[in-house]
Amino acid sequence: MTRPEDVEHLPSGARLVRWRWARSRNKTVQDAVATLGARDILVLPEDERPYEIDSSRGFRGAGAWRAMVRVPRGIVGLGPGAVVEPSASSFRAGRQTYADGLQEKLIESVTDGAFFGNFTLRGRDFGEVAYHGIQVTGSGASFQAMRFQGAHRGWTAHAPGEAAAITAYSGSDIAVRNVEIDGRDPRTGVAVGTSPLMFNRNRRTVVTDTWMHHIAFGMPSWWECADIWSERMYLNDVAQAPQGWSPGINVENSTGDMTFVDPTLLLGSRVTGNTGKPLNVGGDRGTTGTITIRNPTLDGGAEAGRFGIREYGIQAPGEVRYTIVTAAGDAVPYDVSR
Repeated sequence: MTRPEDVEHLPSGARLVRWRWARSRNKTVQDAVATLGARDILVLPEDERPYEIDSSRGFRGAGAWRAMVRVPRGIVGLGPGAVVEPSASSFRAGRQTYADGLQEKLIESVTDGAFFGNFTLRGRDFGEVAYHGIQVTGSGASFQAMRFQGAHRGWTAHAPGEAAAITAYSGSDIAVRNVEIDGRDPRTGVAVGTSPLMFNRNRRTVVTDTWMHHIAFGMPSWWECADIWSERMYLNDVAQAPQGWSPGINVENSTGDMTFVDPTLLLGSRVTGNTGKPLNVGGDRGTTGTITIRNPTLDGGAEAGRFGIREYGIQAPGEVRYTIVTAAGDAVPYDVSR
């Protein structure tokens, strides 16, 4: 691809600004962002060398909140050969000890209508510190045709050690389309990624044609969200860490119409001993509304032939109406446990 205008779902009103230097100049993503205006999207041609995020200051990028770099409106590549990754540096940090949700991330945007698409994001080991890949705050954000390779790091499935390749906070109409999230370190092949998708206080999220695999702990998760739509979400090779735990989908303190069409949830219970259920529902305030699972594909296990649901926290029986059906609309038997 040679024209960024050919990328699908680009936001209207954005200005596309191409990387301006010869690669021999050794410029960083931070250098490029410093030249952008508030509505600009950085355009990266494919290249044999990665575009580097300067990691020497850790998660203290200029003008950012615990991010290596803040971009105004996003990044678009001209193909998967446009690779972004943090630089090798002496920066190292230990595990976070604060009580809140994870704050550190490689890239952030706090602009409505942010767009990230058509490039590859890789991560790097910086000690035991956990970090997200990309976090957006605001409405109308879109992720399109991306590949993540070990771009997020964590050590468990709860705060502050739970990280996501893509995380959204606040705002409405967040879309993830045609994305691959590979939780393995691109250099060692070891699964380092935790929950691949994390939506937080979002309304109307859409996830389509997204493949998540080789996850150490965790699951795609919606926390305090309303109205969820997903089609063809594919999850396999999860719970890769020793004593790893990975449900298929987590819906926590959420409400409204929550629909998952054609999900493939290969949780590997017979291989890894993973005890996660295909669906987790609950929270410290509980979830209400309707959850529809249409045409699920599972890999069997202790509940072969039945769809397993775990309710947790203060979730009261009957607060969620479950509809689990085949592609033809026939009921799929399911069990609800705690």
